[in-house]
Amino acid sequence: MKTGPSSAPIRVAVAGAAGRMGETTCRAVEDAHDMELSGRADPVLDTTVADVL
Repeated sequence: MKTGPSSAPIRVAVAGAAGRMGETTCRAVEDAHDMELSGRADPVLDTTVADVL
C-alpha cells in the first residue's frame, strides 16, 4: 500500500455514528491526517448505510 503525502486519504463511512462509540470513531477519523470521513449512518440521523456508500 502506498503511503506518503501524495497518497489519497482512506475514505471511511461509520455505521452507528450517533452512538457513543460511533461518535468517538468519527472524531478519530476526522483527526487522522490519512483518513476522510465520507459518511455517517445511523437511524437517529435518518441515514442508512446505503445512503452514505
